[in-house]
Amino acid sequence: MKNIKFNKDVILRFFLSILIIGGFFYVYLSYFWLPLSKEIKNLEVKNKEMEKEISRAKNIVSKYPDLQKKLSELQNQKEELKNKIPVDRNISELFRLVKRLADKNLVSIESIVPGVTVNETYYFRITYNLTVKGSYHDIGKFLADLAVEDRILHIENLTISGGEVSVVNFVLVSYQYLEGI
Repeated sequence: MKNIKFNKDVILRFFLSILIIGGFFYVYLSYFWLPLSKEIKNLEVKNKEMEKEISRAKNIVSKYPDLQKKLSELQNQKEELKNKIPVDRNISELFRLVKRLADKNLVSIESIVPGVTVNETYYFRITYNLTVKGSYHDIGKFLADLAVEDRILHIENLTISGGEVSVVNFVLVSYQYLEGI
């Protein structure tokens, strides 16, 4: 072993091969190994965060086992309330309701005149001036039927003129819910 002679050409090849192998490892580490290991670490961190979030969500769900049932009940209540205070004006439906109740109670509608619309905090207050004719008792039944309807209706400024056939003037107040508040 003592007699190994290195000439310039062998030493140059040796250093050149070391340089090529070193360059290959540098490129491999710089462009493949380090970026992938960095991405793997980031994904591991995100995975741990997601596991924590899932754990928190499971804890919340375990505290409220009937949450879906409660949500369903609230949606049903919302639909019932939409019947009482609709989200759209729906004048034709209101007029059909008034006409149906008038026919049922043998009362004739002489006039329906739209009044003012007032924007309140959570709803619109819409008024209609009505004049109806009929017997005193039929008009009383008609007004009672209006009062017990699912839709919230209110009667104001009621005036009755007596006689064989009574004429009643009043303001019918309807409400429209302002959705999105």
